[in-house]
Amino acid sequence: MGCKSLQKKGPENPGPFLFTPTPTYANNRNLKLVWGFIIIALLFIFTAPANADEVSELNQQGLRYMEAGDYENAVIAFESASDLEPDNQIINKNLSTACHYLAGQLAKDRLWLDAIRYEKKAYDKDPSGSAYPKQIAIHYNNYALSLFEKGRYDLALSNFKEALKFDPENITFKDNIYNTTLQEAKTSFNIGRLQEALNLARDCIDYDSSKPAAYVFLGNIYYQQNKLKEAVKDWNKALSLDFTISGLKETLAKATRELEIEEDFKTRARARFDIRFEGKRDPDLVWDIIDTLEDARRKVKSDFGFFTDKKVTVIIYTTEQFKQVTQKLDWALGLYDGKVRLRVGDVLGGQQGPRRVIYHEYGHAVLHILYPKNIPVWLHEGFAQLAEPERSLNQQDKNLLNEILKKEEPFRLNQTDSLFSSADYKKTRSGYLMSKLFLKYLIDRYGKYKFKKLLEKLNSGIVLEKAIYDIYRSHVDDIENDFVETQR
Repeated sequence: MGCKSLQKKGPENPGPFLFTPTPTYANNRNLKLVWGFIIIALLFIFTAPANADEVSELNQQGLRYMEAGDYENAVIAFESASDLEPDNQIINKNLSTACHYLAGQLAKDRLWLDAIRYEKKAYDKDPSGSAYPKQIAIHYNNYALSLFEKGRYDLALSNFKEALKFDPENITFKDNIYNTTLQEAKTSFNIGRLQEALNLARDCIDYDSSKPAAYVFLGNIYYQQNKLKEAVKDWNKALSLDFTISGLKETLAKATRELEIEEDFKTRARARFDIRFEGKRDPDLVWDIIDTLEDARRKVKSDFGFFTDKKVTVIIYTTEQFKQVTQKLDWALGLYDGKVRLRVGDVLGGQQGPRRVIYHEYGHAVLHILYPKNIPVWLHEGFAQLAEPERSLNQQDKNLLNEILKKEEPFRLNQTDSLFSSADYKKTRSGYLMSKLFLKYLIDRYGKYKFKKLLEKLNSGIVLEKAIYDIYRSHVDDIENDFVETQR
């Protein structure tokens, strides 16, 4: 008795499945095949007639299961028939098609490993099926994406590479390998495995030197290591590949200014600080600054429980050098932009004024290291002031506060950040004063634990108004009004 076979057509070539910015998966419609039944006019001669009848019956069962959409049982039926007649091409093609359909069904449920297993079996049973390798590649790619979403970058990378084995010319898979390698490099860097991060970034460049992202990342690492020449070189290369990269032109210009000024600077290192300065600078001053930084570190850890073992770079400039590098107004005493930048005239001596500047900038540094995202300027400036050695309001501050409180709307958080970018020194002073007083009020009233939870919420990307309500169970307006009343 002859066996019916399934006539199949290969799947359409799927669209791209990039994980940036949002991973997408194979369209399940592309997993489907057009299939139907035809009568094979060839009679197979079986050595055992009973087997021929059993094979035919199992094949018919498989076809009925296929018509009903029960691909799992169809596979079982066709497998049983194939076990009896391993060389029966019709049975094997039917088994191949059933496995392919089952793989597509499993893919809908994102059971990628099972989908891969059955798609491979489909290909094994019908090597002439030219569409199968690409379909296997899609399942590997989608499985890798699911691993990427869970942060399993090493496993994601190995599965993207498997995808490329089955579809070697697929540009999307190549991009995914590049981007995953770079993400793994960033993860290594964030947990302090610096050499591993550098090696992975260089792997990206070896893999595809036409993309700028790895050059940008390498430049970032070198910049944080104070290797300005290397940073400038890699950022220039990135811009030569894509001159539209947001913010990189400005970053490169700033690094170039730093390189011109700091090329002959020396570095003194301790476990947690690197101090850069002109070679002619008094070494006693440098060690005094390091000692003050250690004091600041102990204070912030004691007062807030905030500490980090990540190295902080501190650079000491003359007034003119500071102005050239930072392009800040003359009254700016210091700056933290990933590195602490200080004017030598503001940190000379052991008095409270110079110490406050160092404590203040260290406060910025530790807050940025621990909570690098979405922290408003007023909160950063308020915290940096609370990190300073404690002092009461001077008469100038009291006069300014009284002036502010006479306004119809003395204090609104959503208007405070803009004060720090004002060229009007009085407005900037108002921003500093009110940020400090408000943050102190918030911590004194609700406690340091809730302050830390607020930072965590903000760092996760939650907007300020919602974060405040989630933590303090009060609306921003109500908290602002209550704060103002406490200052009258």
